Amino acid sequence: MPAVIAPETAPTTEILEAMQQGVTAVTANKRLALSLHREYDRWMASQGRDAWPTPDILPWNAWLERMLENARLQGSLDPDLQLLAPTQERYLWEEIVLADLSDQPLLQPQGAIDQGLDAWRLLHAWELPLKRSDFAFNKDSASFFTWASAYDARCRKHGWLSPARLAWHLAAAISDKSIPLPRSLLILGFDELPPQQSRLLDTLQGAGCRVRVLQRSAVEAEARRIGCADSRVEHETLARWLRGLLERRPDTTIGVIVPDLAARRASLGAQLDEVLAPGTQVPGQWSTPRPYNISLGLPLSHEPLIAAALLILRLPRGETIALEDAGRLLLSPFLAGWREETGARALLDACLRTAGEGRIHLGELLRLARQSGHPYACPILVHHVGQWRDLARGLPRRAGSEDWAAHFTRLLRALGWAAGRTLSSEEYQTIDAWRELLIEFSAMRRVSGPLSQSAAIALLEQLATNRIFQPQGPTAPVQVLGLLEAAGLAFDHLWIMGLHDGQWPPAPHPNPFLPLPMQRRAGLPHASEAQEIERARAITRRLLGAAPEVTVSYPLRSDDAPLNPSPLIADLPEIQPQALPLSGLKTWRAAVLERAELEDLTTDPAPPLAQTSVAGGSSVFKLQAACPFRAFAELRLAARPLEEAAIGLDPRARGQTVHRILEQIWRRLESHARLLELDPPALEALIADCVNQALDELARRYPHTLKPHFLALESERLCRNMQDWLALERQRQPFRVAEREARRTVAAGGIEVQLTIDRIDELPDGRKVLFDYKTGKLAPAQWFGERPEEPQLPVYSMAISGELGAVLFGQVRTRAMAFRGIAAESGLIPTVPSWEEAIPTRHAGNWENVLGAWRNAITRLGESFRSGRAEVDPKRFPGTCRHCALTPLCRVHESPAGRRPPEGEFGGGDE
Repeated sequence: MPAVIAPETAPTTEILEAMQQGVTAVTANKRLALSLHREYDRWMASQGRDAWPTPDILPWNAWLERMLENARLQGSLDPDLQLLAPTQERYLWEEIVLADLSDQPLLQPQGAIDQGLDAWRLLHAWELPLKRSDFAFNKDSASFFTWASAYDARCRKHGWLSPARLAWHLAAAISDKSIPLPRSLLILGFDELPPQQSRLLDTLQGAGCRVRVLQRSAVEAEARRIGCADSRVEHETLARWLRGLLERRPDTTIGVIVPDLAARRASLGAQLDEVLAPGTQVPGQWSTPRPYNISLGLPLSHEPLIAAALLILRLPRGETIALEDAGRLLLSPFLAGWREETGARALLDACLRTAGEGRIHLGELLRLARQSGHPYACPILVHHVGQWRDLARGLPRRAGSEDWAAHFTRLLRALGWAAGRTLSSEEYQTIDAWRELLIEFSAMRRVSGPLSQSAAIALLEQLATNRIFQPQGPTAPVQVLGLLEAAGLAFDHLWIMGLHDGQWPPAPHPNPFLPLPMQRRAGLPHASEAQEIERARAITRRLLGAAPEVTVSYPLRSDDAPLNPSPLIADLPEIQPQALPLSGLKTWRAAVLERAELEDLTTDPAPPLAQTSVAGGSSVFKLQAACPFRAFAELRLAARPLEEAAIGLDPRARGQTVHRILEQIWRRLESHARLLELDPPALEALIADCVNQALDELARRYPHTLKPHFLALESERLCRNMQDWLALERQRQPFRVAEREARRTVAAGGIEVQLTIDRIDELPDGRKVLFDYKTGKLAPAQWFGERPEEPQLPVYSMAISGELGAVLFGQVRTRAMAFRGIAAESGLIPTVPSWEEAIPTRHAGNWENVLGAWRNAITRLGESFRSGRAEVDPKRFPGTCRHCALTPLCRVHESPAGRRPPEGEFGGGDE
C-alpha cells in the first residue's frame, strides 16, 4: 500500500492565497473547480483588482490528462500509446460483454455493461489483482474476469491505455523522471483517496513536488433539524424558506443538498419554480431566469433540439416514414420554415392522419404539401425535404464514424435543423454540446471501424443519452446539489434534505461483479454496512461545518410508512417548520384559490343555424343527445381530435370492409330464396369472390398495412365470418333485398341530414325491415329515451315510406353473429323480440307509438341543435365524457353538469 499523505484543514483564505502564488489546485469534481474560480475572482475583486491571472484550478481527471499531454510534448512517452476516451472504453466493453452474453441474453444488458466497467475502475483505483482464482467466487465475478481479460488483451494489442490505468502510468513515468512535475499541488474536496490516487501523490511528493491534501476548515455552525409531514411539505417549506432568505439577502449563497436528487428532481424543481420563479408558470415563459440551479443535468438526447436532430437522422433511407415521426417533424419548431408554415404544417399533419396507416409514403406527403391551393400547402418544407431526399439516397452503405458525422451534418442542414425560429441561450448551448458530441462520435473510429448507417445512428444516440447536459446561466444564489457535488463547497446557508432513517446512512450496495470478500478486505466503498455508516458519519460532519447556518430536514411519512430522523442527526436540536423565517408570498395557485367565489353562470345559447342542411348524418342527433356542447363544438366549430393510426387495420376500416362485402353479396343474391338455392361450393365461391374484391379495394387504400400474408389471413377470417353470417340469414322467413346503401334525406326539428342505410329488406306482405351492419357490440336499449345514446336506427326509421316490420342491427362479429333489434311482432326475425317483449317498449301501447316516440325524440334533438343549445350537459357523467377530447374546453370536471340521473320513456328508462 502506498503511503497516505495526511489530510489537513485550512481556511478558505489560505487556499486562495496559495492559488495566487501559482499553486495548482486539483479538485474532486468540476463543480468545485468552477466554484473555486468564482470565489477567487470575488476575492481578487474585493482587493480592488481590475485584472488578475487566471488561477490553475482543474478537476482530477483533467489534471491527469494534462500531465499526460505535457509528457508527450516533452517526448518522454511512447507516442503510439493512445489514451482511450471514456466513450471509447465503454464501446469496447459493450462489444465484449454482448459477445459473451450472445447465448444468454439479459433483459437489461446496458446495466451489466455499466456495472462491469465500474468494477474495472474500482479494481484499478483500489489496486486489486486480476487473478482467475480470486474471481471464481460466483458466476458474475467469473464473467467479469472473462470480460476484463479480453479488454486488457485488446488494449495491449492496439496500444490503448485505459483511463483507469492513467494514474499508474503517470506514477511510473514520474519514478523514471521522464515527466515534468508541478512545484506544488493542492488536492481539494476528496472525502477519501483510493490507493491508486494516493500512490500517484506519494510518488509526486517523493520526486520533489509539495503535495497538500486539504479540506476547508469547518465553520462554527448553528445546526437544527426539522421534521415535515411528507416530501411534498418538505419541498414547500424549503422553497418558502429560500424565498424568505433571498428577499432579505439577495446576495447570499445557499446550498441545498439532496441525497436522492435524481428521484426528487422533477417534483422539487416544480415546487421551486412555483415559489422562486413564478414567471415560469406563465405559458410561453419557459426560458425565464431562475434564482436556483440544479446540478443534476439531463441526458443530451432529452433536449428537444437534439431529439429533433436524432429523429431526422433516424428517418429511413427508403420512401416511407412512420406517421408519428412525420407528425413530429411537421410540428417541430426547429426546422426551417416553421415560423412561416406552422399552421399549414399542423393541418398537413391532421390530413396525413386521415389515411389511417402507421406509415406514410414520402411522395404522398410531398404531393399534399405541394398543393398550393390548399391550406396545408408547405412550399418551404417541400424544398428542404427534397434536399434531404437527394442526400439520403446518396449515402454509403458503410463508413467510419468521422465520415458519418459529416454526412449527418449535411442531412441536418438540408432539412434546416435549428433554423425554424430564434433560439434561446440554452438552445445555443445545446447546439455547442451537439458539436462536441459529433467530435466525440468521430473519435470512435479508433475502436469501432466502419459502421452501417443504422449502427452509426444507434451509437450516436447512445452517446447523446450517456452525455449529461447542464446549460450554463448566470451564477444563481441557490445551488441544489447531490452529495458528491457538494464536496469541498462552502455556503452562507445550507439545507440538507431527506435525512430520514430509511435513507441515511444508506444501505450498502457492493458491485456485483467483484467478489464481496475482496471488496470488504480492500475497503471498497459501499461494500459493508460498517463502511457506509462511517462514510455517512464523515460526510455529515463535513456538511454540518460547510455553512454558518445549517438546516437538516426529513419527511415523517412516506406513503403509509412512518419515518424517523437519521440517527446521525438525532442529537441536533429540533424546531418546528413554522419557527423558520418563511416567506409570506402567496403562490399564484394559492392566490387564485383564495380569491375563489361561487358564481352562477348562465349559458347563453349559440347563434341559431342559418341553414337547414347539416353534415354528419345521424351523428348530429347522437352528439346532441350525449352532450349539446359536444355537438356544437364538433359539428359547428369543427373542434375534433386528431385521428390516430392503429397497428394493423382500425375498427372503422374493418367495419367498412364488412359493409362492402355484404353489399356485394346481396347485390348478387338479391333474395332469401336465392340464398337457399345455392349449394355450399357455389356459396363459398361467391363469398370468396366478394371478399377478395373488397380486400383488393382495401389494399389500394392501405398499401403499407395489407401485405400479402396479412391479406391472406384477413381473407380467411372474413370468408369464415361471411359463412357464419349467411347461415344466420338462412334461418329467416322469406324476404327480398329491396335496396342496398340506400341514400335518404331526413328532416327533423328544422334540420336536414343525409343518410346511407346499409340495407332495406321487403317481406312478402310489403313491410320493410331496416338493416345496419355492426362489427362491434351494441344494445337496442340504447335507442330509447329522451336522449338515446345510439339514435342511428331511430333516425333511419323516419326515412322509410310504408310500413316498418322491424329495425335491426346485424351484428357481424366472430363467434357472436346475431340479429339485434325490435320488431312489430314476435317471430318475425329470429331471436329479435317484439315491441311487447322488449323491456324499454313493453308499455308503449302499440308499434306505432314506438316509432312515434323515436320521431319525437329525434325531432326535439334536431330543434335543440338548430336553436343553438350548446350547454355542457353530458347525459351520464363521467361515462359520456370518457372518450371525449373536449374536456379542456368544457371543463366539465369543474362543474356538476350532467350528474342528474338520465331520463327515460315508457316508464322503462334507458335500460
